[in-house]
Amino acid sequence: MKSLFLGLTLFLTTISFSQIQLLDTWKFTQLDPGGAFKKEFDDSEWREVSVPHDWAADGKFDFNNDLRFNTIIQNGETTPVFRTGRSGALPIVGVGWYRTHFQIDDVTKYYEVLFDGAMSNAKVYVNGNYVGERPNGYISFYFDISKFLVKGDNVISVRLENFNGQTRWYSGAGLYRKVSLIKREKIHIPTWGITVTTPKVTKEKAKVAVSISVPTYEKLSIENEVIDAQKNRVYIERKLFSKTSKLPFTTSFFLTNPKLWDIENPQLYTLITKVYKNKKLVDRQITSFGIRDIKFKKEGFYLNYNKVRFKGVN
Repeated sequence: MKSLFLGLTLFLTTISFSQIQLLDTWKFTQLDPGGAFKKEFDDSEWREVSVPHDWAADGKFDFNNDLRFNTIIQNGETTPVFRTGRSGALPIVGVGWYRTHFQIDDVTKYYEVLFDGAMSNAKVYVNGNYVGERPNGYISFYFDISKFLVKGDNVISVRLENFNGQTRWYSGAGLYRKVSLIKREKIHIPTWGITVTTPKVTKEKAKVAVSISVPTYEKLSIENEVIDAQKNRVYIERKLFSKTSKLPFTTSFFLTNPKLWDIENPQLYTLITKVYKNKKLVDRQITSFGIRDIKFKKEGFYLNYNKVRFKGVN
C-alpha cells in the first residue's frame, strides 16, 4: 500500500518577471538606541553581519536564559515550580536592530522588500519612514516601499524583539531567513498573486482554475499557457481585461487525459502567465502546479481515488 510522508500543499512555485537583489550584508546591534530608524543615524559602531542571521545562536548556553517559574494546570499542578530548557537555553529574549544601505537608479518602478522570516515583532523603516510591522516571526511578509525611496542611497532599518515566554521551543532570533529587494514594473502580478487549483479531476479530464491578482488601471491583456512535464504545450489563451473587470481575474479550462501528480510519479505542469499593456510585455510569471484529486473519507485519505496511509504525522 502507498504511504504518504510529506504534505501535499507543496505544489506551487512561482518565478517572476522581476529583478531580485538579495540584501545580505547588514549592520546589527542588540542595544535599543533612540533614532536607529533614521536614515542619517550613525551605525558605524554596530557589528557587520551576514543575513540570514540568528543573534541567539551567537550566545552562550545558559539555563537561566529560559528559566521559568510557573504552574502547568493541565498536569494537575497546584503550585508553581522552576523549569528550564524549554527554548534551548540560548538568549532569544531581547531587542535587535538591523540596518542596510542599497542603491536605487530608477524611482519610477515598483519596489518591495520581502522578508522570508524575521523573529519577531518586526517593525520596518525606509529612509526614516515607518513602513509597517509583522508580529509573527514564522511567516514571510513583504511591503511596497516605492514611495519611500530616493534616487541613490537608501536605508532599510528593522527592529525586532522577542518577549520572555512567547515560545516553548527554540524560535531563533533576528533576520534568520533571506531578505530580498524586488523591482518590477508599476503594473505587475504581485507576490503570491497567482493561485492554481484543480477542483474537478478524473483520469479522462481535469478542470484547472486560475486566479490572478493584477491591480489594473487600464486595459490589460493576460495570456496563460500550460506546458506539461514533457515540454509540450497543452493549452493557451489570451483574454482582455479592464478597470471595470472583477478582481482578481479568474479563468478556468479543461485538460484532457491529464498526467496526475502522485507519490511515485510527481508529474508537474507549468503555467506561464504574461501581462501585456498596449501590446508590451510588462510582467511574466512561471507557476508549477500538480493535478490531483484529494478526499478525506471515514475510512481514510484518498489520493487520485487510491487509499493512502500517512507517515510522519505529529
